[in-house]
Amino acid sequence: MKPIARIVTRMQGEGDGLMLGSTFPGQDFFKPNTVYEVERFCGVVTIKEVGKACGFEKGDDPADRHSFLKRLFNWAEEVQVLLVARGSRLFMTREEFDEAHETVRYDQ
Repeated sequence: MKPIARIVTRMQGEGDGLMLGSTFPGQDFFKPNTVYEVERFCGVVTIKEVGKACGFEKGDDPADRHSFLKRLFNWAEEVQVLLVARGSRLFMTREEFDEAHETVRYDQ
């Protein structure tokens, strides 16, 4: 079995569940700018794709209304800045964010 990624956990205290990961060259499982969910059932761990992350990617316009509403974040920011500024929104898909903030959407 050939590994395709590694994850490191910080977990320094109660409620601290930060994990950082990196893929190995040549892997084709993890897609760019995508949220994944890790589940465990009967001791078996699975990773499944949930949807597009809220980070900027090629083609996103920084002047877009969603940027103004802080749906999109810049991957160039430091991890701590992202966690403080975005909180749990950092782990939401674009659809989840839009659904949770329907009252402030201007694009419909």
